[in-house]
Amino acid sequence: VRDLAQQTKDVMETFASKMTEPSVRVSLLIGGESANQQAREISAGSAIVVGTPGRINDMVNQNKMDVSGVKFLVLDEADALLEAGHRDVILNIFRQLGTAGTGVNRLQTLLFSATLHSPHVMRLANELCQNAAFIDMKGMNALPDAVDHTLVLVDPQEDRTWLQSTPAVCTDRVHEVDPPLDPTSSGDDAWSHAVKVLKPRLLQRVLQGLEIDRALIFCRTNFDCENLETFFRELDKLDANDSMAASSEKRKRSTRYSCAILAGAKSMDERRAALDAFKSEDVRFLIATDVAARGIDVSALPFVINMTLPDKCEDYVHRSGRVGRAETPGLCISLVSAVPEKVWFCRKKGLKPWLNPTKEHVSTTKGGHAAWIDEKVLLRDIEDRLGAAIVPLQRDMSRPP
Repeated sequence: VRDLAQQTKDVMETFASKMTEPSVRVSLLIGGESANQQAREISAGSAIVVGTPGRINDMVNQNKMDVSGVKFLVLDEADALLEAGHRDVILNIFRQLGTAGTGVNRLQTLLFSATLHSPHVMRLANELCQNAAFIDMKGMNALPDAVDHTLVLVDPQEDRTWLQSTPAVCTDRVHEVDPPLDPTSSGDDAWSHAVKVLKPRLLQRVLQGLEIDRALIFCRTNFDCENLETFFRELDKLDANDSMAASSEKRKRSTRYSCAILAGAKSMDERRAALDAFKSEDVRFLIATDVAARGIDVSALPFVINMTLPDKCEDYVHRSGRVGRAETPGLCISLVSAVPEKVWFCRKKGLKPWLNPTKEHVSTTKGGHAAWIDEKVLLRDIEDRLGAAIVPLQRDMSRPP
């Protein structure tokens, strides 16, 4: 949400720069930044405030921001705000706004999202609006026409390149207490472990087969993002070592897998820098969690890649919606495990069991912090949402006919 707020503020400032009589001041209120500095900026006067619900609510409750004259309340990604538990905060902010008046003097409330049809969004709209009007651009089940979808089935029983030692792959360590993988390995835990080793290698083949030099790559967790970044660095090292060409060519090849991370564990400054580096094409790949699934706009982005399918098909819709924007063609590629995969599902806030996994940590029963996911089931839900089967890439990783 903070990343989307920052991007929205930047867009508002672009608009405001064209308005000089009177000038329009835009302020940003988000967590992770100095609240005192933000309060001083607000006290100097702002026509537009963009922010996250928690920080705005704090400013209102502490009387650091007078909202009685607000004429527009906009809730972007309204469904995600509700899913994140901000309903009571939103209602508290709304109650502080001046709702009296008629015509242009009355508060206007607007809710936006690509997926607004959920009952809880409808209920909120009816609470905040009088005679709420729903404007649906393309229909409840509409998806961007400019986006194509494809997949790679990751089957460790058929593709045994997970046995190779190079390039090295760092996994999420959820199988740390299991026996090491070897040619005789089998069983649910072994296949799950093999999938984690195989997926990055298949990703490398996809990037080479489709000649992808720019993509947004979604991972499940912050730790998964870090591991993929490490894998890319290893690939660049191998490229540099293998190259016998001139030094300039070595430098060119050694950045083939340049990347940055946009994930919740990073500071706001780090996330801004990562997104800016990707937008300016200083790095080829942006590795992200679902922090980047909504609202983030990268001009003419050609590829989105899912290392793991999201738990909800609506999140897949938002991820794939990072391409195909402004009718620019885009391709969404998903690496789908053919076998159940064990993943971290931490049930205690602040705990990071992957740093020092124990048998208790990796248990999927009560008291453990792991769970099994079946991506084939998730895929069926997504295909139902798309209204069509997703066609796999061909064996050489080229596009299907």
